[in-house]
Amino acid sequence: MMRGYVVLFLSIHLFEQIQILDAFILSCNESLQTVRRVTMCPSNISAYEEAVQKKNCSSLAPDAQTCQSFQYHCVLNDDLNYAIEVCAPSMYIVGYVCTKFSTIHKSIMRIDGFACNDSFTECPFGYNSTESFKYLPCYANVNKLLPTELPSRREISETVEPWLIVIVIPIMLGIGCLIFCLYTFVYKRRTFRRRRQGMGISMAQHNFPLEVFESENREGHLLPDRGVISSFPSDQSQMQPNESE
Repeated sequence: MMRGYVVLFLSIHLFEQIQILDAFILSCNESLQTVRRVTMCPSNISAYEEAVQKKNCSSLAPDAQTCQSFQYHCVLNDDLNYAIEVCAPSMYIVGYVCTKFSTIHKSIMRIDGFACNDSFTECPFGYNSTESFKYLPCYANVNKLLPTELPSRREISETVEPWLIVIVIPIMLGIGCLIFCLYTFVYKRRTFRRRRQGMGISMAQHNFPLEVFESENREGHLLPDRGVISSFPSDQSQMQPNESE
């Protein structure tokens, strides 16, 4: 006897759960054909109206005559990690919660435990599912990039502020000029050292005192070339004046 009461109680409880679930589901098979992933839902009324015209659910309504209605929605997907656009029957969402589209139930559904309000945004206890785009906390954690979407070069260039370009270009030009000046200075210095070393070797071969040329160089005189150096006599005794004269 007791076992019969338990079975009856469980049956009634299960029936009530099914009835409650059916009360929050409006299945529409044709809705599955209209599901499209988007980066984000409209952020205001004008953007919403533009999205409605672009999706044009009314033109697809004749194919969904078995559905109660066929209206534009921008809601969360089954896994709640990205937003989708879908044409589906609208329903009343109650309980301060967000909205999703279930591909299993082929219906718009409320998300138990997912609040649609925070300290900055308020949502009513109940609202029409087509207005779910208004409640931004529902979409705070969605993935805003499509699976195959990469930012183009034009999009990247548009994100660069003009004032940043005005600052960066002169800095880059200044760095380039500084590098060029340093390279020129080092190159000339190395060339001068090589010439001096070669001249020292030539003077050593002709036994000419290097101190004379260094003193003249310090006073602003140019160093003689190899032809001048070679014209000097190799014997230092010939360079000294004759005392007898």
